[in-house]
Amino acid sequence: MTTTALHEALNGELPAERVCTDPETCASFSLGGRTPSFVVAPATETEVATVLALACKYQAKVVPWGGGTKQRQIPPPEGYDLALDLSRLDNIVAHDPADLTMVVQAGCTAASVLRLAAKHGQWLPFDVPLAPKATAGGIVASAALGFERTGHMSVRDVLLGIRCVTGKGELVRAGGRVVKNVAGYDLMRLLAGSFGTLGVVTEVALRLWPAAQVGATAWVPTSSWRDALELGTRCVAEQPEPTALLALAAPRGPDGGHDTELSSLGLLVRYSGVAGEVDAGRERLHSLAGGWEVRWLSGSAETTVVERLRDFPLVDRGRPWQAGIRLALLPSDVVEFGAALSAAMLEWGASLCANLARGTVYVRFPQVDRHALQRACRACAAFAEDRRGWAWVDWWPDDWRPETPPLPHLHLSRGVKAALDPRGILNPGRYWGHW
Repeated sequence: MTTTALHEALNGELPAERVCTDPETCASFSLGGRTPSFVVAPATETEVATVLALACKYQAKVVPWGGGTKQRQIPPPEGYDLALDLSRLDNIVAHDPADLTMVVQAGCTAASVLRLAAKHGQWLPFDVPLAPKATAGGIVASAALGFERTGHMSVRDVLLGIRCVTGKGELVRAGGRVVKNVAGYDLMRLLAGSFGTLGVVTEVALRLWPAAQVGATAWVPTSSWRDALELGTRCVAEQPEPTALLALAAPRGPDGGHDTELSSLGLLVRYSGVAGEVDAGRERLHSLAGGWEVRWLSGSAETTVVERLRDFPLVDRGRPWQAGIRLALLPSDVVEFGAALSAAMLEWGASLCANLARGTVYVRFPQVDRHALQRACRACAAFAEDRRGWAWVDWWPDDWRPETPPLPHLHLSRGVKAALDPRGILNPGRYWGHW
């Protein structure tokens, strides 16, 4: 790629304020020790297509950016010439309260969507981490899981339509703006979770849900993470099922205690919906908890615990993690994971959070000890493989590329990549380290 030629081409096609080469600004978009030569902030879908067509022509490597909250959940790029900042595409295009649908541009934040939906007694059926920064395009591209994923839906379930630009600079549409439209079903779900390696999302149509009438959140402190997991397993087996069910464990401090009194070791349980169902859930939890204290939260205490658990995959009380592993297991295997490996993980400095209903376990490190991280990776991978589960690094330290497990049906994935991004300009090497 000739940097000067690309710069001239961009300036010839876009307004001058769209293209930035300021070193300080470019440095703020650095990933894995690489800094882009340009930060381009298109204001329209047409401008996005223009940028990607030029990048394809000049073989410039492009990293799409929304709020930046998920950039470290995939490996650093193997090449990085241009940061594509989508923050200017932040409009809510349409909202049909009667049809429970909303169409938003990729740079629109989750908080903006939730605020507008709430005015009409509606909400998105997932509450993603760092909602003030997380953008609609990033949520779809990463297939982000929400705080209340246990009782509600995933991104793929609420995605009605999508517009994106491929690595060739071509606009692609799939689905529509109404609930009954099923056109483009496969392409929508293909793009959801592709982390910008197949195309750059520019607009999405989402299905909304009526907001819950009431909700109740409890924190149950336990003496061990295994106790929290076992209690959570009992909750999963009973009706009504909680809408959020998360077990948290943090390493012990020098004094032998946990780092915060309220929220370092125990189980968070939340029920939401109609009043009768929530009341039944409260009674059931007291019955299942046995001798464990059940603290029903409200006000600032509820906000503190809910925010920490909601944001746990990305940050701990506002501080980004330095490394992390995710496991996808059968829910029945999560308790066994706690019994087999939680003590070692905590000894190695990790914090742990498990979604009991979905079988998802997050292992997070506030500091990078490469020796401990390598041991944790091997232990998690071996445990998951023995149980037909999956374990992978999903929060990457800079300049670190552990061996990644082979991706099933990789040849099919590469075929899709070649069709949508034939010159490999979009997030090169970032999808499982294979693309």
